[in-house]
Amino acid sequence: MKRKVTAGIIAIVILICSIVIFRSIYIQRSYYPMGGEVTILAKQADNYGYYITVEQGKPDDAGWGQFELKCTQEQYEAVDVGDVVKCDREQSIVTNSGTVHKIYNEDNDIESVIDTPVLVQSNGVKIEPYVHMMWDKKWSENGWLMADMLSLYDILPEICDSLTEIIYSEGLSVDYNDGVSFVSISIYNSDTFEYIYKNENLSIIDELPDGTYYLGIVVKEQGEYIESEQEYDETGYECVYRLVK
Repeated sequence: MKRKVTAGIIAIVILICSIVIFRSIYIQRSYYPMGGEVTILAKQADNYGYYITVEQGKPDDAGWGQFELKCTQEQYEAVDVGDVVKCDREQSIVTNSGTVHKIYNEDNDIESVIDTPVLVQSNGVKIEPYVHMMWDKKWSENGWLMADMLSLYDILPEICDSLTEIIYSEGLSVDYNDGVSFVSISIYNSDTFEYIYKNENLSIIDELPDGTYYLGIVVKEQGEYIESEQEYDETGYECVYRLVK
């Protein structure tokens, strides 16, 4: 009898764990890249970061929706409630949340109104990346809150046409925004989107044979210092380009 009870409890625990894991994977895979015009509905800043609520389309439109998007302080301060802007973002219709990659003024001027974690400089030109959030770590009254986002590998086929291009030069360098530090480099095959290199140093770019690649620069942005934990809030990004060498 005890064995049957124990087996039943184990089965229930396995079922619950399976449901939790499946739900987590389902939510992660519900995020997709999106662009276009949005209206700023609300702004919120708290201990967890900066957020804007945007509306895409009109209530009668098939693609209508409202999403709360995590953004940088610069992005947050660049817009006001009621503004109509162009916004490149990653969002989910399951959670109605997401992350801002880039915001443009309403005339779609090529000059972005926000800063990015990194800028690559090659042939005397500074080039902005496509910014993909990888993880987020924030302190709360209940402890550390951590979230891992969908990997770049999963969305690269969908965003590859929108990536800015770098023409390689021997003087290629990376400028980091305040509070941003280097983690690693990833190199992807331009045809199959598979990893060629992962967790490498910047010098791997110089060693690549001539060709076209997708370049991911993984960085982390240091947030608020948590005195009680002697640690910082932290957000991880992969800054992505098309690299021609």
